[in-house]
Amino acid sequence: MNRLPRSAFWVVLSLGLGVAAVVVALQISAGSLARADALASTLGIHVAYLVPVVTLLATIRSGKAPDAEGPDAEAPPSRRRDLLLYGAAVAVVVGAGAAVLFVVNGPGREDGLTGADVDLWARESGSRTVRLNATVQRGPADGHRLWFVLRVHDVNGHSEYYPRQRINPEGDTPLVVSVPEDANLGQKRSGRIYEVDGATDGKLVGHSRDGAAIPVADLVEPPCSGCEVSDEVALPFSP
Repeated sequence: MNRLPRSAFWVVLSLGLGVAAVVVALQISAGSLARADALASTLGIHVAYLVPVVTLLATIRSGKAPDAEGPDAEAPPSRRRDLLLYGAAVAVVVGAGAAVLFVVNGPGREDGLTGADVDLWARESGSRTVRLNATVQRGPADGHRLWFVLRVHDVNGHSEYYPRQRINPEGDTPLVVSVPEDANLGQKRSGRIYEVDGATDGKLVGHSRDGAAIPVADLVEPPCSGCEVSDEVALPFSP
């Protein structure tokens, strides 16, 4: 049995599992797995997840496991096996470095991943009214505001977004969402909370006033891209 390749195999596997543990810790520290996963859209983090699995599969496919023995063990030549294992070790290190640097310093932290974290849920529904509650787990960044936005789905093939209410920057905020008498209750509606900058906040204040005419460009798009800080919650309106 060749001890060196066997040792290298376990080193590579341990490094890969260590990378996965570091990535999970970074995701949790980012605030929530859902928002951290959006940060990983460039595949940097997912590469770190896959490295140990790919390493193991590549090693097995190249012959028997590195510590295989006996007449049926068809291990590749020692040099080829060493290159495979140490090459995988380099891939682990490079993948880990790329993932960690992307999470800590990547542009998503400024442009896509906001600082707030809000729990939103529907408490009850009644006659054309849904009551919700928003609980801020972590407040918005300085100069930013939280907004609850109503989304009406499938309006002539697109969605429409209606800002309804500012959310308190800390603690609980009760919300009441109602629809007019002539509204189609079969139309899917949902709500979500967004963290917006000062300029967008001023715009949403105007759009939220009763009878306000929202420009089409603002009506058919959410208030900002990548700034969601809560799950999207279905609004179960009933007659």
